Amino acid sequence: MSQRMYVFQVDARLSVYHNLVITQVGHWTLDNAPNNGTFMQELGRLLHSRDIDFDHLDRQIMCFPHVVNICCQHIIAKFTNVAFGDLNSVAQLPLPANDQSFDDAVKSDPIARGRNVMCVLQSSGQRREKFNEVIVDGNAKGWF
Repeated sequence: MSQRMYVFQVDARLSVYHNLVITQVGHWTLDNAPNNGTFMQELGRLLHSRDIDFDHLDRQIMCFPHVVNICCQHIIAKFTNVAFGDLNSVAQLPLPANDQSFDDAVKSDPIARGRNVMCVLQSSGQRREKFNEVIVDGNAKGWF
């Protein structure tokens, strides 16, 4: 649907939704996609053209899980280089935990290693099934 068509539809229905927007909805929870900001600006413009007070910045609430995800991605990016993780490193097992210092463990990029392990496990149906069996078995036997 083109932007003009969308704006026309919103504009045509706006008078019907006037009371709903102001008295019942008020705020809109949206993700961080740029088109949602554009939507809120356009909605504000349409409402202002009808003398309806609407602050698009105040009325837009960012979706909390999206905000948390963005924060986590920034934190992880500071600690690891997941984008350049080497899948071949999965085959090279690290030293046992008691033979490895904390600094050595951090230098081995555990986040990238864990991500790589999950990529390998998820790369085929048979691996996923076997991994699921290990989890079910481990839970039943109290391993975890």
